[in-house]
Amino acid sequence: MTDAYIIDAGWDQKANAVTLDRFSGPGITAVNLAAAIIIERV
Repeated sequence: MTDAYIIDAGWDQKANAVTLDRFSGPGITAVNLAAAIIIERV
């Protein structure tokens, strides 16, 4: 996403992001990483 979209959406520019590819092992790793970040902040 570009900074303009982030600003227009009202999101914090320091928000974390993960790119997911459902056909790859790293995609599964990305989901696990994102879940861990979410759980850590709850």
